[in-house]
Amino acid sequence: MKILSILSPIKFGGGERLLLDQAKVFRERGIEYVIVCLIRSSEFEKSLNQENIKYFNLTDIEFKQTPTRKEYLFLFFKLLPKIFKLRKLIQKEKPNILLSNGFPAVFLVPLSVLFLKVRPKIFYTHHSQKQKENFLIRKIYLWFLRRYEKIVAVSSATANSLKSVFPEIKEKISTIPNGIDTKRFEIKESREELRKKLNLPDGVLGICVGRLTAFKNQKFLIKVAKEIKRDDFYILIVGDGDEYKNLKKEIEKEKLEDRVRLLGFIPSNEIPYYLKASDIFLYPSLKEGFGIVVLEAMAVGLPVVIFKEIYIEEFGNNILVANNEEEFVSYARQLVESKSFREELGSRLKQDVLKLDIRKVAEKYLEVFKGG
Repeated sequence: MKILSILSPIKFGGGERLLLDQAKVFRERGIEYVIVCLIRSSEFEKSLNQENIKYFNLTDIEFKQTPTRKEYLFLFFKLLPKIFKLRKLIQKEKPNILLSNGFPAVFLVPLSVLFLKVRPKIFYTHHSQKQKENFLIRKIYLWFLRRYEKIVAVSSATANSLKSVFPEIKEKISTIPNGIDTKRFEIKESREELRKKLNLPDGVLGICVGRLTAFKNQKFLIKVAKEIKRDDFYILIVGDGDEYKNLKKEIEKEKLEDRVRLLGFIPSNEIPYYLKASDIFLYPSLKEGFGIVVLEAMAVGLPVVIFKEIYIEEFGNNILVANNEEEFVSYARQLVESKSFREELGSRLKQDVLKLDIRKVAEKYLEVFKGG
């Protein structure tokens, strides 16, 4: 079997990490997995080269920050003429399976295989909850979705949203949750050894990992630090993005430079060490399809606090889910003040995440591909 997986990578986030891990697992099973990037991501390319994973760049377009909805729409029209280049690549590589990931691949892939004599099976992975569209947009979207053998939703909430908007094709929609390579998080060094190695402070360390954008809501962590007035409580914010300067300015305004630390971009292969060195995962994001970084925190045994807006049942029942800001701060305070509570929750979450190991997830994809 040969799979071409097609996406538009933005830097190197959870979605890119997922495809990288999938590629490695499929390779272990003797399946050729080739990644086709509709746009470029230097960080993603570096990781693909390090893992010796075959890939193609369809264009030289590269986004430095997370695109807006409008920018994504413009991207679609820029990429539309490239369907002929994609078509030639498909004919040359002769895959059995085409796997579209998100927008605009969802539209471009069906167009690229129109009228091919030897046509691979095409599948689509949808990564976020689908919002209702107006009549015309829904009809266009539905036409494209009908072209797919199966549509994979990355969570039950995502699947339900798709079925609600497109009831005509609900039989095509199945759920395969995102997963992680749990072996990446089996770290021998102790928390204390890692803090010394990474030059991190002693005390209770909260950590947040993610692109610095408004909807990720990292600014709220400044309020958490203000509310929990302990000199030995620190918050590490890992990531870069368009909110970096605003966060830096706000931290300086509140005179919290020592307790709230912007670490900037950290390479993906180093993230497990920063997580293991920490005590609590504080993730105030207000919008996620499936927060893979939550699974990563679980894998090192960190207790996790999130808002209800991003909770999905695949996370299990041992995550602390806040209904509002006050409850988020309260959960964080309880974890800061009780080491035994941190350790008890973290131990449960470490067991919960094993069912979402990337090897189990890859097997489910293979079942869909063979059944489709």
